[in-house]
Amino acid sequence: MSDDERPAKRQRIDASSDSESENSGAEDNVPGNDHLNDNSDSDMSSDSDDDNDNDNDEDSDDDDDMNQPRMAVDLFRLLAHAFVETIADENEMDIDGVNWVRGTLGDSDEEEEDNKDSDSESQKSESKDTPLIIAVKAENLKSMKQLLKTGVDIDEQGDYFKTALRVAVDMEFIPGIEILLEHGANISAKNTSDTIYNYWDTPLHSAVKKNRLDIVQLLLTKKIDIRALVKNREAVLSHAIKRKNWEIIKCLTRSNSVSINHDNLFRETFKNFSLEQLKELGYGEHEISILFGRYADINTLDESSQTVLFAAVESGNLKIVKYLLEMGADINATNNHQFCGGWTALHIAIDLNNEEIVQHLLGNKHCDVNAKTDKGETPLHVAAAKDNVSVAKKLIKKNAKYDIFAKHGFVSGLTAYHVAVSENALEMVKYFLNVLKVEVNSKTEDGENALQLAGRAKSTEMINLLLDNGININHVNEQDSGQTALHIAIRLDDNELVDLLLRRGADVNILSADGKTALYEAICKKNQYIITRLLDCGADVNKKSSSNRYEGMTAIHQATLQESMELIKLLVNRGADIDATARSNYSFKMESAIDMAIKNNCDGELLQLLLDLGADINEAFVYKNLRDTTSTILQQHVLKLKAAKLHVHKKHLEWISRGIKKREYQSKCIKEVKSMKKEKITRTSVSYYDVLVKGVDQVVMYAENKNIEKAIKDKKLATKFPLYAKMLVYQFKKGQKRNLLLKNAEKKLEDIFGIQEKKLFCRSTSRKKTPEVSATINFSSEL
Repeated sequence: MSDDERPAKRQRIDASSDSESENSGAEDNVPGNDHLNDNSDSDMSSDSDDDNDNDNDEDSDDDDDMNQPRMAVDLFRLLAHAFVETIADENEMDIDGVNWVRGTLGDSDEEEEDNKDSDSESQKSESKDTPLIIAVKAENLKSMKQLLKTGVDIDEQGDYFKTALRVAVDMEFIPGIEILLEHGANISAKNTSDTIYNYWDTPLHSAVKKNRLDIVQLLLTKKIDIRALVKNREAVLSHAIKRKNWEIIKCLTRSNSVSINHDNLFRETFKNFSLEQLKELGYGEHEISILFGRYADINTLDESSQTVLFAAVESGNLKIVKYLLEMGADINATNNHQFCGGWTALHIAIDLNNEEIVQHLLGNKHCDVNAKTDKGETPLHVAAAKDNVSVAKKLIKKNAKYDIFAKHGFVSGLTAYHVAVSENALEMVKYFLNVLKVEVNSKTEDGENALQLAGRAKSTEMINLLLDNGININHVNEQDSGQTALHIAIRLDDNELVDLLLRRGADVNILSADGKTALYEAICKKNQYIITRLLDCGADVNKKSSSNRYEGMTAIHQATLQESMELIKLLVNRGADIDATARSNYSFKMESAIDMAIKNNCDGELLQLLLDLGADINEAFVYKNLRDTTSTILQQHVLKLKAAKLHVHKKHLEWISRGIKKREYQSKCIKEVKSMKKEKITRTSVSYYDVLVKGVDQVVMYAENKNIEKAIKDKKLATKFPLYAKMLVYQFKKGQKRNLLLKNAEKKLEDIFGIQEKKLFCRSTSRKKTPEVSATINFSSEL
């Protein structure tokens, strides 16, 4: 082929070489230049006579061994020129090269016949397919051969960013694949598209996903025909450097050698230059390491960071898996899967429950059974999550460790046992506990036990299994919020789990690490069913909890902050101390439910309810700038107390100093008080006023009097005494609760000592303030 027939790019390389030779006398005298040119001319004419070529090849191999130092310099100069010219005039080369190829094809009658049914001229201009890709799509072997003889860029991308080889693989066009491979097509060429429609597959990945073992074998074993490349050595080398097609570079730097099994000359070429010099030529450190090492297409990652072996396992094709491993695929190569790196072929095989492939992988002596993903999960973690005991046994036989901590889902620090619990893998958990003898109470890195994990998973079967094996039902995780399984179930608002744990003996009064009771958590959820169940099981209604806002909060405080009137009635009915105080973490003052209601501008009805239920206003702070509704309620309550001659702290008299028709309301209170003093309860000597003002220890004596009880429960009470009716009801019920407390104490003493004299002791202490306990007295309807 004459110089005029060569592509423009190649001419520029030659011109550059000549120019540099003229400008540098030293370079003109470099040994080996004439040898290189003679060698290239020999290559250009080698196709005229195949037999002569073979003879010349054998002779040239001997010459190569003798002249390797000289050739190393010559070949490296060629690489440098090709690289610099390729980068400097990339666009020009592409345009000139394509025009030259199209011009060559334009003179061919065969090409005109092949394009009779092609698209219109406008469609051609829109297509990015190269002539080579067009020939592949037409399955025109003759045109492909013609194009490849010209030194065309074999890895140039066309439509959808696919190379000619990728198109041929997609078409499963075996003859075309063979020709392209003989001419050095890159089996690992990646797309460069950044669109979401691009799957980033290389030709090799595509073949694996098509389950075409024959094509995979062809891609990995077909040797490059060096004699087909050296005819256009410089142009092909230029394209190879541009595309970083290392196989072609290595083949061309071996001069006339037809062997692709050794690259000693190539190594010798680069060995004579420093790392800095190579970097100046544009090669990165990773690329340099490839040049000096063994080039292995089979372990190339696609843009999704997955190897062909990983893709083969995902497709479930055992034959291709076996073949890839035989060809040297790295069994422990890491891959990205589900937004997590570090997955090996063994991980994904287990995840897909493909035991046949798992068995084959485990049979490989290089298989790492304890390989970790970026989250730390081993293959045993994956098997545990899949409840696959069969695979777990195989892994254990291969010395898989089951005490490795990893992140599973969004939870960190889990062993395979914990993962099995989290995924409700019952059989796997039984295997860990019964066969491997894993400690049932073993903890995660965060200090949780398996029962807490099972609680979060809402698995009643798993909870029963763990409890049957002796797990600590009341374990408190000392880190984070430190919840028990009962706390977790309440936070999940799961009535069934709470019932199960209560039946199995969960402690209802245990505090979490951050100081919260189970009852407090239930109040936060406003779950009346769980609140009632906890109280029925002995939850202390006045046990203190801690929160961000208060230290020493009781259930009544939290119910007030949530403005839940129904819960307030329920808690008071079950013995809640309505005057209990908690320390504010902001003001550092002790505040009651009344204070919390006023500070948080709670609804007026809620404030009135607290007062009607007996909340002591004297314990509240004095607040100014109150809402009109709040101010009216507080003033009226103070007036009622004063009219009944009940204690009112002088600091609260300010609330009534301004008044709101004070005298009119006060007159009503005084009038009603006189009526209560005057009217005796039927068949008793007790007046309604006595019930209102007597201390709780005295009201205890009225608690079992049926006449008094009937009078207080009478619906007409609100008509008789509209201002004080609710206060009367609360006061009487308070006496009933105290009476019930004393009875319970008597019964316990009788059980302990078996004597009757304990009644004297109980009565003698009835006037002393005694902590109240829960008492089931339903008086919500009267309120």
